[in-house]
Amino acid sequence: MHSRFPYVLSLLLMPCAVGLAADAPTTINLTRPDGQPNRAAWMAQGTFGLMVHYLITPRGDTPEQRTAELNQLVDQFDVADFLNRFDQTGADWLILTLGQTTGYFCAPNDYLDSKQPGHTPRRDLVREIADGLQQRDKRLILYLAAGCSR
Repeated sequence: MHSRFPYVLSLLLMPCAVGLAADAPTTINLTRPDGQPNRAAWMAQGTFGLMVHYLITPRGDTPEQRTAELNQLVDQFDVADFLNRFDQTGADWLILTLGQTTGYFCAPNDYLDSKQPGHTPRRDLVREIADGLQQRDKRLILYLAAGCSR
């Protein structure tokens, strides 16, 4: 299915990094050398995370057709299946792209829509994934590449 392929591929490839966490130090510093809190200490307490690039490239000859395709793709995303697959990896956190290089995003954003109408969907896919991860006591990091909007 077109809308499921981008994250399935990532889920199959990313767990290869699991062995890297085995060499992590056993002592976790809760403060940085400058005395400030170590806001990433939680990451050292986990084993590994998973990064998923959900790349959306809607088809269509007009902006209206591309916006309709964007909404259809995001509406078809099966969050329950995605989170089930995430659970199967054993990952402690998820890094998820909000958008990348295509100029299309996977969550609504009024500001972006004011600059480029039709590039964000009506469904808040990120919120649904975040809620599911929170129920599992897992963390979410959102990633947005600079200059991704066309």
